[in-house]
Amino acid sequence: MIIKAYPIVFFTLNEQLKEKIKMAIIPDDCEFIDEETFKNYKNLFYIDIPNSVKTIKNYAFEGCKNLEEITIPKSVLDISNNAFIGCENLVKLKCNPKFLNIFKDNKIKELTLTDNIIENDLNN
Repeated sequence: MIIKAYPIVFFTLNEQLKEKIKMAIIPDDCEFIDEETFKNYKNLFYIDIPNSVKTIKNYAFEGCKNLEEITIPKSVLDISNNAFIGCENLVKLKCNPKFLNIFKDNKIKELTLTDNIIENDLNN
């Protein structure tokens, strides 16, 4: 199931609906992803974060075990340290190098940096 909705909608869905959602699209005028918005969306493997988002808060994607790839747009200025905890299958990441420490426990295999800084090591 693919759903396009504001984060508050995802936060309020029951467990049965959460399990059916595999792809999520956030509208272009959304400015933040709140705490626990996608918590335990176990089958979510793709999320489209628009350029309007500036903040991703604590535990926003906690327990999204099948989330495989994510692009953090350049508009994002702040990501809480625990935003992606438990995203154990996250292997493809595109983000600003300043956020690499947030993903240090993930098994990233493909990394694209959105700035020119390349001197980062995910294993340290």
